[in-house]
Amino acid sequence: MAAVPPAAVTDALRTAVHRARAAAADLRWSEPERWHVTLAFLGPVPDERRADLDTRLARVARRHGPIAVETVGGGHFGDRVLWTAVRPGSAAVSGGAVSGGALAGLATGVRRAAARAGAAAGADDRPLRAHLTLARVPDRSRRALGLLVELLRADVEPLPWTVDRLVLMSSVDGAPGTPPMYREQASWPLTGTGR
Repeated sequence: MAAVPPAAVTDALRTAVHRARAAAADLRWSEPERWHVTLAFLGPVPDERRADLDTRLARVARRHGPIAVETVGGGHFGDRVLWTAVRPGSAAVSGGAVSGGALAGLATGVRRAAARAGAAAGADDRPLRAHLTLARVPDRSRRALGLLVELLRADVEPLPWTVDRLVLMSSVDGAPGTPPMYREQASWPLTGTGR
């Protein structure tokens, strides 16, 4: 389950990460069309669970209204993943990805819906750390990411956007050494009507 930034944000972010990309061409940089905030990782969803999952996700989307966020700065997970934060709109920078607020509430609703639909067997239960993955360090490599984080913090100024829909994505493995392909399976507008 994901939130996908609009094209205007991905275009601006592509420009903003130019210096970091040039400084670390050896990293596996994610293509902008793959950028998304993972609200919940479900793993494989059995076909017989899909209709119930869709019904429950539609209900979650009706309970949550559009969420103002902004993409800003940068950070890293260990020595493997470089990212830019997605935080509540106009919030103070906390030095990391957002862990609370309306986006976290949406993620919690999605996880509950998946569990109730019996579609959470492979789910990841770690707390939400909203971010867009920009790059990964190649397997078996070690890389200090501090300099790249500093470049991102200097170059990625707040890019506001609105999470206005919930997206069910599937991941399909590509050829060895290539990133997986993401496909949008379904989406539901965040209407906030509470039905």
